[in-house]
Amino acid sequence: MNHRRVPLALFAAMAILAACGSEGGGGPLFGTDASGSTVTVPGDSGTTDPTTPQGLEPLPIREGLGTFDNYVWHMQLNTVGPTAGETTGNSVELAFNREAESNSSRITATQTGPDIEGVDESVVERYAVAGETCQWDGEEWTHTLATDQQQEVLDVVQRLFDVVIVPESPVVVGTETIAGIPATHYQFTVSGFGAESGALITANQMDYWLADGTGVVVKYQMVIESRSGPTTDPASEVYRIEASAELISANVFVPVELSPDCLAIPPEDA
Repeated sequence: MNHRRVPLALFAAMAILAACGSEGGGGPLFGTDASGSTVTVPGDSGTTDPTTPQGLEPLPIREGLGTFDNYVWHMQLNTVGPTAGETTGNSVELAFNREAESNSSRITATQTGPDIEGVDESVVERYAVAGETCQWDGEEWTHTLATDQQQEVLDVVQRLFDVVIVPESPVVVGTETIAGIPATHYQFTVSGFGAESGALITANQMDYWLADGTGVVVKYQMVIESRSGPTTDPASEVYRIEASAELISANVFVPVELSPDCLAIPPEDA
């Protein structure tokens, strides 16, 4: 099988956390936790926080997704650099159903470069239903079963990690409806970008959308680009990152099924 170097491992980690982190359920935005203590939204204390518009802060990504019984979440990451011909693309689509104890992920990775003929592409798919997992690596299926103990350990590890958006002096752009959820659109730029390297900054914009009243991130977009010289200079190095994530549907059941080809393979222990 063709293995590739995937840049920006944080994006892959974000995909894994979002895909797996809600398998064991997620805490409610409002209500009680396991100890009976009241759970509240960070920043939603009833007073205005001068550092954040409307006093509302973004919830961690996994925690926010964990508030839905069902969801489909899509992420995309594209990078360019150090030359315009060296690119990578990573597309991730996640589906989750709490009651059916099922989830799926499909990750498509592409890469171009001077040592690659055309476009190098790979696809990895993973489907899990009630502890039974089927994974496709582009060539063959892997069929595994997780014991209750294994699943418990995995759930504990997943609860300890999440991805958080850290905005810098965001401003309110407007309001939109994302996946049927009213949301507020915020925007900011990264301060000091290019100061250390002296690079020419040609893109620097972050946008995120928070579900009104909860702080759940329902959409995110980022584009940053730095160059060692002007765009008219073909010899200048360029580094560009475009990232996006969006809630496609929420609390709408999406069937997740194990492939018959996978089920025909005797399962292994996870």
